[in-house]
Amino acid sequence: YFKDHEAKYIAGIDISQKSIDNFSKICNKTQKADLEIDEFDFESNYFDIVVSFMTLEHLRDPELYLSEIIRVLKKNGLLIMSIPNIVSLISRVRVVLGIMPQAVTNDKTHIKFYTKKELILLFKPFDQAPKMIPTSFSLNPFNNNKLRVPSNNLTKSLDDHLLFVVNIK
Repeated sequence: YFKDHEAKYIAGIDISQKSIDNFSKICNKTQKADLEIDEFDFESNYFDIVVSFMTLEHLRDPELYLSEIIRVLKKNGLLIMSIPNIVSLISRVRVVLGIMPQAVTNDKTHIKFYTKKELILLFKPFDQAPKMIPTSFSLNPFNNNKLRVPSNNLTKSLDDHLLFVVNIK
């Protein structure tokens, strides 16, 4: 998407060499890194936008990861993130039916889940505040790709994933 919309510089970081091989074709620079240990190989105040989808739930200790993202983002830069919503409508329905939420069963490498309140607390030491963006939620407890309903500011806590932005101060 960014390459098609005239992004001047795209970088990618991952722990998986296979993932790096897949996205290296569109990146100016890639880095293989353990996000809980390694610092990013970029100067401070370097990027206008950082996108991180479905990463936080894989980290036991996300503080270094978040501090590195904030470090490499310019002032007034934008962080766009998403994570599975463990308390989504469909997760709650599945639990009532005696079925584990898909965020737990679909990926065994998910080790930590966050609610909106926990995300706010996670960013507080960095003097940053996530803003939740409505997406959609499923009404089908057996296939979350079917019977999708767009959400709004009133229903966004029911979304299957939490999409949020942080405007860096």
